[in-house]
Amino acid sequence: MKFGIFCASGLLFTAITSSAETRILQNFEGDGFGDWKVEGDGFGLAPMTGLCDGLTAEMTNFSGDSLVCSAHGGDKSQGKLESPPFKITEDFLGFLVAGGPHKGETAVQLLVDGQVVREAQGGGTVNLHPQVWDVKEFRGKDGVIRIVDSHTGGWGIIAADHFVLSDSEKPEFPPLTKGGKPPAPDLVSSDNVPGLTIPPGTKAKVVADYKTQGVTSPTALTFGEKGELYVSETHRFRHGVPDNRDHLYWYLDDISSRTTEDRRKMHEKWKDKEEKSSLKFLTEKEDMVRVLSEPDAEGAYQKNGIFAGKFNDLLDGPAAGVFAYEGTVYLACIPKVYALRDKDGNGEAEVRDVVQDGFGVRVSFSGHDLNGFVLGPDGRLYGTLGDRGMNIVTKEGVKYEMPDEGCVFRFDPDGSNFEVIHTGLRNPKEIAFDELGNAISVDNNCDQGDQARVVYIVDGGDSGWNMGHQGLLV
Repeated sequence: MKFGIFCASGLLFTAITSSAETRILQNFEGDGFGDWKVEGDGFGLAPMTGLCDGLTAEMTNFSGDSLVCSAHGGDKSQGKLESPPFKITEDFLGFLVAGGPHKGETAVQLLVDGQVVREAQGGGTVNLHPQVWDVKEFRGKDGVIRIVDSHTGGWGIIAADHFVLSDSEKPEFPPLTKGGKPPAPDLVSSDNVPGLTIPPGTKAKVVADYKTQGVTSPTALTFGEKGELYVSETHRFRHGVPDNRDHLYWYLDDISSRTTEDRRKMHEKWKDKEEKSSLKFLTEKEDMVRVLSEPDAEGAYQKNGIFAGKFNDLLDGPAAGVFAYEGTVYLACIPKVYALRDKDGNGEAEVRDVVQDGFGVRVSFSGHDLNGFVLGPDGRLYGTLGDRGMNIVTKEGVKYEMPDEGCVFRFDPDGSNFEVIHTGLRNPKEIAFDELGNAISVDNNCDQGDQARVVYIVDGGDSGWNMGHQGLLV
């Protein structure tokens, strides 16, 4: 089982010059597929890091941290990824490929003028290997890359990574990395969790999963005072929490939205456009906080229940941050920060107070959400918000109207004294404090040549990001 923040920042189909002879078309190093068209469920919601639930062995020899693979759900799942058109400007098109050997069914294809002119299968292996096509005859034309899995039998998967156009018939592919660095040589494979490497002498143990405890799409976790484990789950990601790149027809309405009520009106306006914009589709799934307790001798939890659920309003989600402190479980779930309390000890939160309302005035990019929390050295709770923006008035009457940027904020545990302390962020995630009390966070790049960054948080700081920088290019 993996616990962590589930986010989806933009992964755009770009053409970045990496040398005089090679253009990177797509390296699949982001948290989504950007403007690639996605069909089916085989490829999941984002690139993977080598292993997913449908694989029995880890994918290897890909470039960087991640690749795309249609194994989500196993051999029976199907799917298709298709790039936007790009100009063929070099003599060779290269990429890495693995998966099934089935012609036309588990394949990477190049389309020119709507026709398949090149195709490669996965070769019946999980080890990605280079494939280079001579495309001289198509120079100057528009091409489309299609990665397809329509096979439901054995080896019904396809994996691919790092597409480049090059003047060389042997283009170089970057090595495999973990977190941007070469895999640590002193790590060893875990016997209990396939694909996981851990320090020698340590042991990894699955303490909860979907099969035994029902844990689904966990985004954050926190321990309670009695050792219970609270897990925030999002079931609404892309099924209640949409992404502008899938609904360009409402894009101008969305970037005009300045309050959560504006966003609600936008959804009402477009409710009959298609199934995925209907109010039924946007409210039929709920986010929740699950509580796990009664661990056995190995630490695996034997009891689970829903601590708080029914977060399925039109504006809700994702539930992307949870923190237990002195009898209160704080939940970050756009458009609100909640203080949840179990007064009678039955494992369910009867009290659901709102600390602050008004987050997420825009749909924007999925994953640019409300995250939290951490206890600061000043005894206050710290959280972050992505550039889905906010328009709020605090309990003390202070107004923050910030529809175009993300920020870092803090508040007292009783919900008072909410304040924004650092602005101009795109998609900040969790905060950590060092031994000197310095606050550090991370912020996603926008896949347009900038780099992801580690952010030093300071009172009054402004990192300079505004949603308009990206909105002009969508």
